[in-house]
Amino acid sequence: VELVSSRIGLPLWAGLLILQFWLILLLLGVLLANLVYPDEPLVWIFAKFFRLGSVVFGGGESVLPMLTSEMVPDWLPKDQFAEGLALTLAAPGSIFNISAFIGAVYKGNILGSLLAIVSIYLPSYLLLLAMIPIWAALRQVLAFKALLKGVNAVAIGFMGAVCIFLWEEAIRRASDALVLIVSLGMVTFYMIPAPAVIAVAIILGYALNEEALDIAQKPYNGTGF
Repeated sequence: VELVSSRIGLPLWAGLLILQFWLILLLLGVLLANLVYPDEPLVWIFAKFFRLGSVVFGGGESVLPMLTSEMVPDWLPKDQFAEGLALTLAAPGSIFNISAFIGAVYKGNILGSLLAIVSIYLPSYLLLLAMIPIWAALRQVLAFKALLKGVNAVAIGFMGAVCIFLWEEAIRRASDALVLIVSLGMVTFYMIPAPAVIAVAIILGYALNEEALDIAQKPYNGTGF
């Protein structure tokens, strides 16, 4: 542990201090939102996104079930959340960036957007810095290794929940299913880079839309394919 700490310049006491700072911010956000400023949107934005950023494991996609249960429909309707998700997936960067969209919709200005994205990313940086000095020791503990395996299993479950959510929201017509099949084939069988797949999906989705060629617009989850 001392060797690792000396290489990165972060002693064990500093890691513990950062961990305490993270815990204080977490508890402070919850207390302020629920007891002191229950009607202040900015306080709720910080409290919720900081808490979500503190408990997300297994990648950004695993945050989607938590976001839907916490913020839909109280902060924004489900269809608007799906639109924000589509914009986030089409843009470069992590799926955490959807927090900027939600913050802007809930608060109604850029300040809510900035606070949301800072709040959801901040816990990961603090926890990473706190863990570095003790990581060399923790990775040798069998119980900690078992914990990581459990976290990986939970992350897979979150991914499954995300697939169900995206399917319900995105695949509404036969044309949507066609775009899915084409995109999946491009990635799975031809290993085409993601930007190219997104571009093809956008063009194909627009071409099949009722405002363009109006092809395959029969409801997929209604009377049948």
